[in-house]
Amino acid sequence: MRALIWVMGICALIFLSLFLLKDEIRRQLLPNVIAVQTKGKASIHDVRIDWIHEGAQDTLMIYRAGEDMDINFEAAGWNTFLLYYENKRVGQFDQFKTSATLPHTYIFEIDITKNDSIYTNLKIVGENAN
Repeated sequence: MRALIWVMGICALIFLSLFLLKDEIRRQLLPNVIAVQTKGKASIHDVRIDWIHEGAQDTLMIYRAGEDMDINFEAAGWNTFLLYYENKRVGQFDQFKTSATLPHTYIFEIDITKNDSIYTNLKIVGENAN
């Protein structure tokens, strides 16, 4: 009888832990992913991406110099991505997410041509790829 109580108590603690950590577990298994593709004379080390949410007070830097900053950037509503190249803003992209928990892959493209024209694009893969 005592062993049964111990097993049930341990199972209850495991289920409670999983319930309390469900958002963190989901973020680890299904994260938002940022990828940057450069073409022409563009260098990935000169790219920075900031993120703004419609209800937020601050702008968060989520990507810099070829590295994801490992910052949680998920929110429902309007999300704005500001793309910088050599500390100059070269693009702004907006996305409306119906749920903060939906994972997406954001593929930013920067192409600098021979005459130094900069072309940018954002491809979004996910449920709210609008």
